[in-house]
Parts: sequence; C-alpha cells; structure tokens
Amino acid sequence: RTLGTPRRAVKRYLLILAGCVSFSVGVACFYEPSSLAPGGVSGIALIIHAVFPLLPIGFWLLVINVPLILIGAKIFGRRFFIDTLFAVGVSAIFTDIFSSRVNSLTHDAVLGATAGGVLVALGLGIVLRCGATTGGVDIAVKLLKLRLRHVNTGIAFLAFDGAVVLTSWMLLGDVDAALYSVLALAAQTVVLDKILYGADGAMLVYVISVSNGRISERARAELDVGATMLYGQGEHTGKSREILLIVVRPRRLPAVRDIIKEEDAAAFVIVTRSVAVFGNGFKDHFVEEL
Repeated sequence: RTLGTPRRAVKRYLLILAGCVSFSVGVACFYEPSSLAPGGVSGIALIIHAVFPLLPIGFWLLVINVPLILIGAKIFGRRFFIDTLFAVGVSAIFTDIFSSRVNSLTHDAVLGATAGGVLVALGLGIVLRCGATTGGVDIAVKLLKLRLRHVNTGIAFLAFDGAVVLTSWMLLGDVDAALYSVLALAAQTVVLDKILYGADGAMLVYVISVSNGRISERARAELDVGATMLYGQGEHTGKSREILLIVVRPRRLPAVRDIIKEEDAAAFVIVTRSVAVFGNGFKDHFVEEL
C-alpha cells in the first residue's frame, strides 16, 4: 500500500500525532505519578523504570518496541513500518517531555486511573484507526487477529494488559497500585472498544405494519434511508406478513420511530443493535479490520 496523496498523508500524520499526544499525557501525567502499570509496553516500561529509575520511560519504550516493530514491518509492510516508527518515536518523546516538565495533574489515584485510561485509550484508538500502532502490545494484537479474526480487539488488549498488571503486582508488591491499574485497564478497554467499533454499528429496525409501504417511502424521502422488505408467516395464524427492515445510524433512530408512530401507532416494532454493517452508506468491505 502506498502512503496516498500528500494532503491525505499530512492529515493522517496529524491525527497520529494527536493520538500520540493523548497517549503520552495519559502515561506521563496520570499513570506514572500514581505508580500505575495498567498494561501494554507503557506498563512494562513503567515497571522497568520503577526498578531502574536512572533511565527515562521513553528510553524503555524504544528499547522494547524496536524488535517488535521490525517483526511487524516484515508482516504488515512498508507503510506500517513508517507509521508505527513515527508513532512510537513521537510517543516516546512526548512521554519524556510531559514526565519531566509536568507535575501530576491529580493526586487522587481513582481519578488518575480513570483519566489515564480514557486518554490512553483515546490516543490508542485514533492511532489504530489511522492504520498505525504505538508499538508493543498493539503489534502483538494485530498479529493475533491475523490468526483469530473473530477476537475482539479490546478483549485481546485486556488479556495482554492483564498479564502486565499481574506482573507489576508480583514485582512491585503494591496491591493498591495493582487494583488501581485494574480500574485504569477497565476504563481503557471500554473507551477503546467505543472508539474502534462504536462508529461501525447501526440500529436494525424490524417493522410489521399495514403501512409498511408508506413508512418506507417517508424514510427514503425524509431521511435518505433505504429499507428492505422481508416476508414471513405468522406461526399461529399461518398468514403471510411483510416485514420492513430499516438499517440506520443510532442518531437517526428517533426520527425513524417518529415516522412509524405517525403512520401506524399500532405497528409492531423490534429494534436491535448491530456490531458492524458493511456496504453502501456504511463500512467498506475492504477496510482494514481493527
């Protein structure tokens, strides 16, 4: 894959930069001051830094990441190598800058764990959606998903990061820090899943109504939303029924429900949530899986 047009490349790298800054603030201004190691290479680096404090966290981030980046580059190609090298370098630099020049932004461990988890997940999510990684566990997760495509990315991170939290507890012996790390990891997992998969989901609206045709016409005309007519049969009556299927983004659901209520207040409606929708108006079939 190529790097694309200069304008698109600049936009991607600005987004990656923003993600790396968010990631670095979470690590340096919340995790480190609270002695938290909630997973990932940043967690490993924090553990090593606690044992060998003479060398900065950014240095350990680079040392751990270099071999992993080389492995990832061999499998995922040139663009992955360039993007990830940029992300890792920027993350390491900003982590050391914030660590040395910014004091802890909170002295409350709960707030530190929560805010750190949100910021790290936000940064990580942005970087992953741009097709890069911040190195370390990110690369391990991408390699895992090559073999186990059904595994949820957030759950994969949870497994790897949980092992780091357990290691920090065993090596540093701080039960409170380990428990706060679990809290940070929980916040990180929830936010990361929301960023990676929240935009891909949709609401499925099944409508059984005598006014299906009118509901479909209004949905198309007023909301630019298509519909599909399905056919079923009542189990008890044996009568054939038309079932209207409408797929919409969550923000459009209230408007769809308003149309249904106005056309047929007695309509039978089932609303379910989808994990992802591929095709026209939704996710591209060929987009990289996260």
